[in-house]
Amino acid sequence: MEAVPLTDNELEPGSTHPDRPRGVATGREFILLVTALMATTAGVTIVVAAGRTQVHLVKSPSLTPVTPASKLPLGIPASYWLDLRDYSPASTVAELGQPVLVIQGGRDYQVTEADFRLWEAALVVVPGSEFRLYPDLNHLFVQGKGMATPGEYLQSGHVAAEVITDIAQWMASIVVAPRDSH
Repeated sequence: MEAVPLTDNELEPGSTHPDRPRGVATGREFILLVTALMATTAGVTIVVAAGRTQVHLVKSPSLTPVTPASKLPLGIPASYWLDLRDYSPASTVAELGQPVLVIQGGRDYQVTEADFRLWEAALVVVPGSEFRLYPDLNHLFVQGKGMATPGEYLQSGHVAAEVITDIAQWMASIVVAPRDSH
């Protein structure tokens, strides 16, 4: 089966937000998932074209609360996609002022190294925050080679020991200030 070529826009985080809200990532993830699962080039082409149309509508200024969910990725209502436009996860977390451990698998196709770097930039000002990138791990922090694929998630595996150690050491090292109860 021939691979369906992805445009440069589909390979990059697709948002105007500095930390790419989750909903906007669906274009790239959808295309990678479908390409891996479809059995024929024709089937991939049809499904990818439909997915591209749906993702373009999510990103379009013409998306409104009355846009039918059937025209959007995964049948999720327009209100969800519109809400994500104003949501900046890293900024929200940074505003809490609490230390955060950001860990990232370098082979992750769902949350990319570019996303990791955006989180790092937003949270570097928060004392006690740390950032770990594991080049050979996937989204589930399982060891592998090359770009991870959806099929890889069906294989047995274990979270890499260094991830567990890093989490435990970071947790033991932090002192979290009490939050204001107001």
